[in-house]
Amino acid sequence: MNTPLSSNANGPGVPAWKTDPAARSVFIFGIYMVMNGLTFMTIPNDFLPMIGLPTEQHAWIRVGSSLVMILGFYYIMAANHDIRLFFRATVYGRLGIGVIFVIYYLLGIMPWQMVAFSFPDACGALWTWRALQRTAPSAT
Repeated sequence: MNTPLSSNANGPGVPAWKTDPAARSVFIFGIYMVMNGLTFMTIPNDFLPMIGLPTEQHAWIRVGSSLVMILGFYYIMAANHDIRLFFRATVYGRLGIGVIFVIYYLLGIMPWQMVAFSFPDACGALWTWRALQRTAPSAT
């Protein structure tokens, strides 16, 4: 099945997320990622105790959250340009991160609070998957 990498059905200058449900789900998830990234990048020690985690003095939390923020920017850009291949890829990635986090928790190397962070990922992935099913482009 040949499906386009992106579509330009909205015309020039109209972001895809304004009219397409799949693009909207990716756009909103991108905003969520940027907000999480900014929070953990700028005030991790104010936020970590609120979710039952100890404060962190190492740079790793800021490094990781910087990457989350940049990935969120990619989501936003892909949603603006209706890059459907990216949308499909995020479904697998967002579901996969939940599986990875559960494995880390079961191995005793990650607290349950981090597993809880994969719940919005899974919900967003299912939202995007469902939207992609409803808005599948016709074969031409």
